[in-house]
Amino acid sequence: VAIRARDVDALLVEPPATDRTVDARFGNLGSLHGVNAPERVEPGGTMRVEAVWLALASSQTPYKVTVQLLNPVGAVVAQHDGEPASGHRPTTSWLPGEFIVDPHELILSPDTPAGTYDLIVGVYDPRTLRRLDVTGGDAFGALDDEAASPGAPPTGEAAVVGRVVVP
Repeated sequence: VAIRARDVDALLVEPPATDRTVDARFGNLGSLHGVNAPERVEPGGTMRVEAVWLALASSQTPYKVTVQLLNPVGAVVAQHDGEPASGHRPTTSWLPGEFIVDPHELILSPDTPAGTYDLIVGVYDPRTLRRLDVTGGDAFGALDDEAASPGAPPTGEAAVVGRVVVP
C-alpha cells in the first residue's frame, strides 16, 4: 500500500491566467477552465498547449487527456495523450475546487498543409478507451443529438479549445 502526502498549501485554488476560457464539463470529473495555446504554428513545429482544469471530484479511474489538432475534414494531424501534468497530477489525486495546469506538446509533420485547424481536448479511460461525455458550449462531436432535451447544453466527446493556423 502506497500513501502519498500532499502539501495542501501547494494546491492551486485561484485560477491561473489563460489565453481562452472554455465552457466544457467532462462528466463529473472536472471542467476545462481554459487553455493557453498558440494561434499559429509552422509545419514541422511544436506547439505547447496548456489545459487548465478545475477539479470537481477525484476519481478511482486514472483518466488520460488527449489533445488533438484536426484538419478541416476532422482527421487528426497531431496528437498528445497522457495523464494530467505529465503524470504528476493523475485524476485519482484531484481535489474538488483545485486547479490543475496540464501541459501537452504536439509536433506537426513538416508536410502539414497550410490551413486552419481545430484544437480539441478529450478525456478517456485508458482501459476501455471510452471518452467522458462533455457538456457545455464548447462541446464537440455530438454523441446523440436526438436524445438531447430541448434547451439542454450541447453534449459531445471532446471540447473545441481553439483554432490554429498553419501558414
